[in-house]
Amino acid sequence: MSAIRGFSSSFLLVFLLVSLLGSVLGGPARAATPDDIAWLDRLKELEDQVEYIERRDGPFASSLYDPVMALAQLRLEDEDFEAARDLLHRAQNITHRNEGVYTPSQLEAVRMLTEIALAEEDFDEANTQQKFVFFTQQRHIGVDDPASLPAFLELTDWYLKSGQPQRARRLLKDAVELELSAEQQLQLAMLNEKARRLQGLCCSTRKLENAIEAHIGESVSADTLADVYLTYADSLILARKEDHAMAFYRKAAEINPLYAQLSVQPISSKRVIRPAQQAQTQAFRLTNDPYYRRTQMQRMTPIEQLEDDYQPPQWFILDGESEHYGFKASDLHETSLEDRRTQVLVGDPLKFGEDQLNFILPLSLQAPEARANLSVELAFTVTETGDLDDIEVVESNAPIKIERLLVASLKKVYFRPMIIDGEARRRDNVRIIQTFNSQYTGDAL
Repeated sequence: MSAIRGFSSSFLLVFLLVSLLGSVLGGPARAATPDDIAWLDRLKELEDQVEYIERRDGPFASSLYDPVMALAQLRLEDEDFEAARDLLHRAQNITHRNEGVYTPSQLEAVRMLTEIALAEEDFDEANTQQKFVFFTQQRHIGVDDPASLPAFLELTDWYLKSGQPQRARRLLKDAVELELSAEQQLQLAMLNEKARRLQGLCCSTRKLENAIEAHIGESVSADTLADVYLTYADSLILARKEDHAMAFYRKAAEINPLYAQLSVQPISSKRVIRPAQQAQTQAFRLTNDPYYRRTQMQRMTPIEQLEDDYQPPQWFILDGESEHYGFKASDLHETSLEDRRTQVLVGDPLKFGEDQLNFILPLSLQAPEARANLSVELAFTVTETGDLDDIEVVESNAPIKIERLLVASLKKVYFRPMIIDGEARRRDNVRIIQTFNSQYTGDAL
């Protein structure tokens, strides 16, 4: 975007005059580009349209909604978030006045407000907006109506990408109660399995197995059934049931020939780096007693102990599909951490809590701008069982503590093995490049 985009259209003539004078006097100013002029022309056209409709029909006329939303989109493209947010709130007020507070007509505006909150890294606000989308859809469609399934899936996807797997599982449990087809039930079962992995519950495949047994004889598309078998096989790899996993990789390949040849792939999951050390350690935190006005020691819960900021990294998320939004909101199972709103996650494909990662970084590398320049290339072998062997650092500009952290972390993860003609094969010299950018990296909504 050019610099002129920050100006109102009423200043176009002044800007052009200043640009001309600047060039005559040898100053640094430049002429407006065709894109600048086209953008300002469109801006003025929409502003004039809004002003005309407002004079004709009033400030809350329903006919104002489209041009106001178009103005908001224009401002959003220009990254003028404050102006875009004001316009989106106005669009919401228009729909509220004409259709009621819970009208679905406002959902486009709410999703754009979520996009702005993510861009500004106001993750709590983004979370609130997404829950409001679901609540609005529920009020409009009905709690028990199968037509509400897309609303369940949208919020589940948000929870999975924002570090709230327990909330995702609770929502999926409610969705299962809807009158859904066998195919839809299997899709929910796959999402539940994904949520379990991201919650760190990797080693029980019973729920997905039960779903497969319950719906295997019903009408299910070949693609969905192949995906279910592939998901189940990945879960069996995590559960260290490699022979059973291979049987289901073969089943997936029998249904979909594309699955007969599979490259190695990281299996997304949350992992604990030092579980034995955590189990043998008792940690405490200071709490304020409002009645006696004193500070006391309180023993941490296992979750608090695991995620305490004042220690080296204890856990990470392997984001094998590059889908995570890069922050972790407070989840249902974290009731004892109600004072913690969100945690910024750092890194790709391994994501660590920012504060824990900073604990082992020198002060000069703790700023996001400095940390973003770090990268470590690692090489390893993925065995037939999905284990990683021969892990080594190939190239790095990061401190040795970071290199050791990554090697220790990779020893805790599993990959889908290379599959050739339905059989697992060893794959040598697999490489990943670990980066440490803490900014929001998820796709726009």
